[in-house]
Amino acid sequence: MNLKIYVMHYSPLKERYIFIKNQLDKYNFNYEFITEYDKENLTAQNLSSFNLNKLKMSAISLFLKHIYSYKKIIDEINNSYYLILED
Repeated sequence: MNLKIYVMHYSPLKERYIFIKNQLDKYNFNYEFITEYDKENLTAQNLSSFNLNKLKMSAISLFLKHIYSYKKIIDEINNSYYLILED
């Protein structure tokens, strides 16, 4: 199967990263961790479309990571299947 996995990952969770990476490597999966848009790294421009009184920074971060991964899928289109995971 031609599958690519994107894992939405919050960079400070290093032990979680290691655990998931080991599991994916164990089964030889093609994967990529998405760490862009961690909540500490969001810019004013990133936040300009969101109501900060109604959404947590972590939710905005996760949303932007998903959008980023969808853009990568569109640009890539090398695989038959894509899977997006949240850790």
